[in-house]
Amino acid sequence: MDDPIRLHAAGSLSRALAGIDRIGGRTVAAEFGASGLLRARILHGADWDLFASADVTHPAALHAAGIADRPRIFCHNGLSLIVRAGLEGADALALLRRDDLRLGTSTPGNDPSGDYAMAALARLEAILPGAGRAAMARAVPLTGAPGLPEPPAGRNTYAWLVTSGRADLFLTYRTTARAAVQDSPALRALDLPDAVQVRASYALTTRRGAPAQAVALADHILSPSFQTHLSALGFDPARDGPTEGRSP
Repeated sequence: MDDPIRLHAAGSLSRALAGIDRIGGRTVAAEFGASGLLRARILHGADWDLFASADVTHPAALHAAGIADRPRIFCHNGLSLIVRAGLEGADALALLRRDDLRLGTSTPGNDPSGDYAMAALARLEAILPGAGRAAMARAVPLTGAPGLPEPPAGRNTYAWLVTSGRADLFLTYRTTARAAVQDSPALRALDLPDAVQVRASYALTTRRGAPAQAVALADHILSPSFQTHLSALGFDPARDGPTEGRSP
């Protein structure tokens, strides 16, 4: 029996990649998590064939290490605030400036979501001196690291973190925020305004010498039909082509 195609993918892609369980007659075994932690596992010897990251930097590091093919961008995302009930009427910038609200993010370094969140707050600092630094100081990493609280089975992690009172706001991907609101309609998802918005670029790479089915899976993710699927979930389609660039 052939071994499965081993897919390691960003947690924010779990809905998008759900249902891909076979490719070219081979089963697909998927593991989802924070991209930085997945990269570390791969570099420490974890078996893998395809890595789909929420940034370009992590797959580019595998390419630079000589164990992966050149990364290819396959979609983009934006950032939004998940807002608890009772905070209606205020816009995203006003909410980020309130020092009485608990702000959650993912863990910078481990998870590109946390890195993008810090980049957005740096842009806030550039346009409103003091506000960005204050928000960074208040931000608490609530996902993207071992040992953090986990939701009950069947609950959306981000909706649960906000509705359970662990955060009043959570700064994360636009697609993640939309999924949280679908889980808990009392929440709101507010896209960041252009002045502080950060474009998240997702990239994939295959292991050098990976089976043909892993390459076929990468090509499928880049295909027009799968790009339409990603768009329906709130991602922006890829237009950049292959790249080894850096994330914002």
